Amino acid sequence: MEAHAIHMEQRRFPRQPVRVETMFSPDGTRIEDGLVLDLSQRGCRIVSAWQPAAGSFLQLQLRPQNHTFILIPQATVQWVKDGVFGVAFTQIPDLEAGTLTRFLWSFCTTPEQAKPFVTVQALKEKHLSRLDNRRKFPRFVLHCPIALFTGGVTLGDGLCYDLSGGGCAVESAAPVGKGHYVSLNLYLPDHRDPTTPLNVELAAVRWLVQQRFGVEFITMPTADQQRLRAYVDTLVIKSMLCS
Repeated sequence: MEAHAIHMEQRRFPRQPVRVETMFSPDGTRIEDGLVLDLSQRGCRIVSAWQPAAGSFLQLQLRPQNHTFILIPQATVQWVKDGVFGVAFTQIPDLEAGTLTRFLWSFCTTPEQAKPFVTVQALKEKHLSRLDNRRKFPRFVLHCPIALFTGGVTLGDGLCYDLSGGGCAVESAAPVGKGHYVSLNLYLPDHRDPTTPLNVELAAVRWLVQQRFGVEFITMPTADQQRLRAYVDTLVIKSMLCS
């Protein structure tokens, strides 16, 4: 029975052979580096000159090339041997879990390898197919602070109450009108430092009703585009699992 359970766990969370740089900390201040040799949704194997103790806790940042970095707030060291150790991910935010899943998906080259992800992918496509086809981007209800600017001058603060990959709806007393162009700082409720907002360099006000208005994102830095895409993907996954 025990061997069967282990086999099922391995099939459910398959390991992908990778070579990914990682930085990790045992105490929040000391920083060490290493190389991830294989990776799954639940853990990884790391080679490093610095060796932790089995049973200890680490904070990891996986740093794959040409991909969003992945933060693991807490991982437990399961075993240590000959300069290599294995960790289990014991705490991982939804946003990071989604980023990790997309990264692992990129290694799938056969239908057999993709099987652990098929259910999630199929559910996501099914969820998106139910959305109003008139919308290019699915929209999600949330509440997060937003700041508006024009020409480097602050127009005011407000609340973003509806978000998509292409824009958002805002409630604010800021003096804007339909057709106006603004810049935005959006304080997403993701893992990032709350003082580090998502920056939209240029957005257009498309509609206005009293103190509520909708804006379309026109230009934003690449890193912010990736962050927004990752966050919206997380909202898609959450909504499909709750539906």
